[in-house]
Amino acid sequence: MLLIAVATAAAVAVAGCRREPPAPPLPSPAPPSPGTAPAAVAKSRDDAGDLAPLERALPAIAGAFRGGPLDRHDGFVRRRYARGATRIEITVAYRPQRGDEYQQWMTAARDYPLATLDLPPSEASGFFTCADSGGRDACDLHIQLRAGYHVEVLGGGTATRADLEQLMSAAPMAALVTTR
Repeated sequence: MLLIAVATAAAVAVAGCRREPPAPPLPSPAPPSPGTAPAAVAKSRDDAGDLAPLERALPAIAGAFRGGPLDRHDGFVRRRYARGATRIEITVAYRPQRGDEYQQWMTAARDYPLATLDLPPSEASGFFTCADSGGRDACDLHIQLRAGYHVEVLGGGTATRADLEQLMSAAPMAALVTTR
């Protein structure tokens, strides 16, 4: 259920972007093995429900941004950040990669402005969806790590691309790779 929700959220964010020409759809999440619920897949990867690997990527203070309480859910974590009137929400979930899904993500992401992350492109790929082509209006950021983590950085209509880049430069995404 969580994997479907994460994929749906990404699809909605991508569909909301009014760019020409439209990008091909992002790869859908692979279905869990028969009899295994998506939350159980996430739990088995993160030590039977241990969300610590995901939590390390969401510090309470990230540069000029101050984080609210960490929301822990079944298989994902979320923290809301604020800097003045700018509000950004980051959700980190485990979404296993199968076969060439990471390569498919990278291929689809090329149709959007790519994010500069603290990991090499061989380990993480992210792209922006913005209300305008220059990223000066409301933007969101979508990241997939080869290690299987999916990160949604939602500006809620208050964050520009520059705001998202500032926050993500202080959020240690590399912590997700070092927990493997």
